[in-house]
Amino acid sequence: MASFREQEKIELPPIAGKLFWLRKVDSTQLESRRLIDAGQKIPFVVLANSQTAGRGRFMRKWLSPPGGLYFSWATQFVPGSAVSLVAGIAVLSAIKKFCSGKIFLKWPNDILTDDGKVAGILAEKYDDALILGVGVNLVGAGEFPGLGIDPARKIDLLTEIFRQMDEIWEEFATGGFRKFVRRYLELTFPPGTPITIVDGRRTFSGVFENITPDGELVVRVGDKSLKFSAGEVSLKL
Repeated sequence: MASFREQEKIELPPIAGKLFWLRKVDSTQLESRRLIDAGQKIPFVVLANSQTAGRGRFMRKWLSPPGGLYFSWATQFVPGSAVSLVAGIAVLSAIKKFCSGKIFLKWPNDILTDDGKVAGILAEKYDDALILGVGVNLVGAGEFPGLGIDPARKIDLLTEIFRQMDEIWEEFATGGFRKFVRRYLELTFPPGTPITIVDGRRTFSGVFENITPDGELVVRVGDKSLKFSAGEVSLKL
């Protein structure tokens, strides 16, 4: 298990639980699993200044140099594929308080600017827990764009993310995604946006049409409206 850094007193909203803050770790997702295996009760947050093996969906590597916000939140498991969509609402709503400009959600778990992807969300079930991983590029790194947020404000942003989460999580956990569809649509790309989605070995090209009450993506392909609960999306904005 990684060693934890000494930290000043940080009071996150109670929904976050106990905070473990590391200088460096392989992955906050993996460290969360190790803590659960060691008997740590949920909820808790693992925050790292950098990750050596950060990852996103489909086991893709997530570049995690110092200067970004990288954390995992372990909490009670909530079923359904809309978990990352609700988390995206909370993360983007928090980010908007720290920077301006065009920022939007990309189904199912990315946050983009015109320059590219600046944040990602990874939701995984482990035992009876949900481990929600979040990576935010506060500043750019090489070819990867950033949000232009001072890394010194990392804890401020983390706190705001959990304030936003506190406002919506219980309602989502008990009532599902239906009440959040309109809010999600306000934060994502507009209907009619050209879109391509790869679902397994099949590729579909059409236009974005809607998000269902279950968090599915609706794409208009020719004269048909197709629903997707998973897939890899690319846009033409």
